[in-house]
Amino acid sequence: MKVDRPQAQIERSEIAEPATAPQLIADDPGPTVPAMPVGRSDLSSKAVFAQGAGDNADAALWERDQLMRRLEIAEAERDKLVQQLNEIMGSRSWHLTAPLRNAVASCATFLARLKIAFEKTKRSVQQLFLQPSSFRPDFQKLQGAIVARYQSSAFHSSLRRWSTTGNNIVDFVVPALRAPRRVAPARDAAPLILMIVFSDLRVDPRVMREAQALAHAGFRIKIIYPDAMSTPQTPAVLDYGPGVEFRPLPPSAMSYLGVPPYLMGSEFLEAICEERPFAIHSHDLSTALIGLAAAGRLQVPCICDFHEWYSENVSWDYEKATYVEHPRPIKSAYRRVERLAMARAAAVITVCESIASELERNFSFSRQKVHVIRNIPSGSQEPTRAYGSLRAELNIPDDKLVVLWQGGTGPSRLLEPVIESLAHYEHFVLVIRGPSLDIFGDEYRAIAERIGASDRLILLPPVPSRDVVAATKGADCGVWTLPNLCKNFSYALPNKVFEYLYSGLPILAADYPEVRRLVDGNQVGLLFDPYDPQSIANAIKRLHQEKGLAESMRARMPGLIADLDADREWQRLVTLYRTLAQEGSVKSLAAMGRA
Repeated sequence: MKVDRPQAQIERSEIAEPATAPQLIADDPGPTVPAMPVGRSDLSSKAVFAQGAGDNADAALWERDQLMRRLEIAEAERDKLVQQLNEIMGSRSWHLTAPLRNAVASCATFLARLKIAFEKTKRSVQQLFLQPSSFRPDFQKLQGAIVARYQSSAFHSSLRRWSTTGNNIVDFVVPALRAPRRVAPARDAAPLILMIVFSDLRVDPRVMREAQALAHAGFRIKIIYPDAMSTPQTPAVLDYGPGVEFRPLPPSAMSYLGVPPYLMGSEFLEAICEERPFAIHSHDLSTALIGLAAAGRLQVPCICDFHEWYSENVSWDYEKATYVEHPRPIKSAYRRVERLAMARAAAVITVCESIASELERNFSFSRQKVHVIRNIPSGSQEPTRAYGSLRAELNIPDDKLVVLWQGGTGPSRLLEPVIESLAHYEHFVLVIRGPSLDIFGDEYRAIAERIGASDRLILLPPVPSRDVVAATKGADCGVWTLPNLCKNFSYALPNKVFEYLYSGLPILAADYPEVRRLVDGNQVGLLFDPYDPQSIANAIKRLHQEKGLAESMRARMPGLIADLDADREWQRLVTLYRTLAQEGSVKSLAAMGRA
């Protein structure tokens, strides 16, 4: 492209060695500068120029003029390029579709960024080598400049991202695709099942119940987990009974949970591959890809146990301080791993019928059967200690209904409307027992204080998983709720609903499909709108005032518990692993726990 002043000429005039007066082009007069000798103590050519100019203001004006001329040339080149592109795109010989036009634009953007990166590096090299002759080039500085320019470029960022993606595919996806769905029958009389999990094992009843059921059936269980629970002063002590051992990993093993897409933990994977199990049991999607990759390396079957439906869950937005839908790349990654699990896992387990049906319909086209094992507690489990009556221990008057929440706390639990319901009915006390009240408890107390009900809100620390049924003694009913943020929440069928049932407590629950099927279908509780404090208060008021309602609900519970049969529920997991050990696959099994 022809211009009045070549770009190279301007660049040469900027970086030329100013040992004598600067050589200005004919149509660009500048301040007259006397020749000055260059000494070794001079810091730079610009310093020499400023010292010789005698007038810093004139030198600044000259430099400004140079920059203005460069800007004019750049604008002229831009306008000419736009005109040429318009002529090309307007000609009849070019008919670009929208996708092709987008591809051309992306390619042009990439080339422009690459050109800018090379130009920056070129200028760094020129500035380094075109020093006054009394200086020698600093090759270490040259190397540092080139590396710095490269690392700051978009091209380097893209290469690094592509490299990381490639390594993850090689380390995790490729081995997972080789995970066997059929293996030779187990030779060991007590096959080793390796469970991998990252949750707090002190308060995760599903992991405990599954491990104990398999251990009682004669399997050896080893649970690998990142130990973020222990401190040097108070190490975590875990005891699931005979046949269950633990292998804690350093907390760094769960560092992958802070790196999107939160699925690939190399330290976790290497630890698993050091073992020689008969089968791997991955708890939740967060360990599913790790378990499948280890299964592919070791050529052992992997069972994926989905406690949650990850791709239909939510993420915490720190700026908005609320839960939002997963970002699109994260949700896409979760769905891909769920599809991979449905294709390569020896079996897939989940917690309720709704999630099982969705997984089959969305990811396997009904070719892979999903087994349902609900979170039903065992009525024969012995607590760690004896518990007294909550009403007596907390000095709650007899005319007040004791409403118990027992479970997790925080923004994802939607306890705020339950607390606000205290303002709509005065004859009940709300007891919240659970973890993290040191974090969220002050907010709950502030709500109760605002509505004038601080004396009717009681916060208690959590109890061990095996104690939750015994610890409800003295309560009049149990409450459960969740926000309607996603399918994972609306399809929930949590531990605490069954725990209230086994405790003989009428259930007050948010009106969602799975819970409605259990609670309303068997008339063992009442439903409410989880966002409406008045609706919650009305359900509590009805239970308290309607004569014989609570007693009739309690009378139906023994028959429902007999139908549910916790031992039979967990026996399904034993059946799955026995079939796998005897036949080498579970293909012969019908989908267990399905209606």
